[in-house]
Amino acid sequence: MIGFPVVRIEKKDWLESCFGICQDEVPLLRQPIPDFESLPFEARDKLLQVYVTKDEVLQVLAKHVSFFLVKKRDGVIGWLQEQGLRENQKIKAFPILSSKLQRSADFLKEWLGTPYRWGGVSKSGIDCSAFTQAYFFDVLNAEIPKNSQDQRKLGSSITISEIQDNDLLFCHRQGYQNINHVAIFYEGNVYHSQLNRGVVADDLNAFTQKHVIQEIKRISPFSLNKVTT
Repeated sequence: MIGFPVVRIEKKDWLESCFGICQDEVPLLRQPIPDFESLPFEARDKLLQVYVTKDEVLQVLAKHVSFFLVKKRDGVIGWLQEQGLRENQKIKAFPILSSKLQRSADFLKEWLGTPYRWGGVSKSGIDCSAFTQAYFFDVLNAEIPKNSQDQRKLGSSITISEIQDNDLLFCHRQGYQNINHVAIFYEGNVYHSQLNRGVVADDLNAFTQKHVIQEIKRISPFSLNKVTT
């Protein structure tokens, strides 16, 4: 990453079958920078990979100074300060998680109003791609990647005239071409976690007037990894 030193892990320093439990909701970083919280917003924005939640199980891949290089269950990799993780030698694999199997309407009602948080994955704050990932997990009983660009690689493209419930809209806001955004369609509305308003429901026509639609994807849950119920 430009402006930050690149850390290289020697082959001998990589760990095997090592897991730990996260102690709090803390940031997972792209590089092991100890003074992350004191950095300017722009620098933190570039460094932040995603937040990990309290009691989340992470695989420990390596250690560098006061940081662990870890992997989340969904494959996201990043650096975590060592005090944020408690190693547990009894854990040999990621736990099997259960979907809530919620109805779409119940899930969406529950999350409406949740504040936006870049990299956030919980009710304390969530970003757009974590919101769609949570929807697929808890409603459709299937797992999709965290990153919106990886989500876009799945499924098949459709036109807006073909749009149906559970389709994902990949777009950017008018005038913000460099910011990728993803939203989900349900019963005439577009649900998404928006920077200034948090999780909201917008009428499809109003949404398309404010956003440039890059692609609409239909992702069949049957083509994805199923969640144990």
